[in-house]
Amino acid sequence: MSSLKSNARIGSSKIQPLNRLLIKSVDRINCWQIVDGKVFGGSYDGTILIWDIDSGTELKTLEGHTASVTCLQVAYGKVFSASRDNTIRIWDIDSGEELNALEGHTKGTIRIWDIDSGEELQVLVGHTGPVTCLQVADGKIFSGSYDGTIRIWDIDSGEELQVLVGHTGPVTCLQVADGKLFSASHDNTIRVWDIDSGEELKVLKGHTGLVTCLRVAYGKLFSGSWDKTIRVWDIDSGKELKVLKSEDWVNCLQVVMERFSADPVTERSGYGISIQEKRSG
Repeated sequence: MSSLKSNARIGSSKIQPLNRLLIKSVDRINCWQIVDGKVFGGSYDGTILIWDIDSGTELKTLEGHTASVTCLQVAYGKVFSASRDNTIRIWDIDSGEELNALEGHTKGTIRIWDIDSGEELQVLVGHTGPVTCLQVADGKIFSGSYDGTIRIWDIDSGEELQVLVGHTGPVTCLQVADGKLFSASHDNTIRVWDIDSGEELKVLKGHTGLVTCLRVAYGKLFSGSWDKTIRVWDIDSGKELKVLKSEDWVNCLQVVMERFSADPVTERSGYGISIQEKRSG
């Protein structure tokens, strides 16, 4: 796991790479999150790995999925994982115990579940291809699909509110921030949409491979790609600020804020971390 660190105040675009290897993965990591000093990674081999972020020590391996883990969420003292085995599994972080396995997904559906009971509450149907990414914000669900569309749903009624069309390949990831929706695709572009109107505001071009991950943080947009780069963009102008080169495909990234001063507003530093595959030989 390589780390990228900024040594400037908020608003600065100066980012310097650090040559520091924290964690090596024995298989490809498809998704990950950093919460409470721990790194949670979902692997191609179907396991979920938990590391201590400071020491790089592997704390736990969660086993239960029978196919690659594609996405994770950490909340309420639990890990929620989804997999190509068509299940969602809920785990207790402290014990590593599997608490529940939710089944029912078929191609192109979005399902809403009660966390405590595991009861299926709603099924949203509209996409004509596999659903690849979700974001929830402001009472809405934003979904991206292999069918190349982004759909916006009312979370209470399940009504489909809008269909956003523009990408010419499968949509891989979404981020919602500051009244905007950021989307990335196999078409190598990032698109910026107005949430209320559904208008396409910008198309960000620069990546030469499919864009796999997005994060909005620190007043900037960070994107990772199979072109072996992480790119940093100015959100307002869409200008590309920095290109950070990687040794391999970038599958997922996180941006972590770290306070350097007692003043929580004027002085902070941030660093982005990308996990890469360790290949045999």
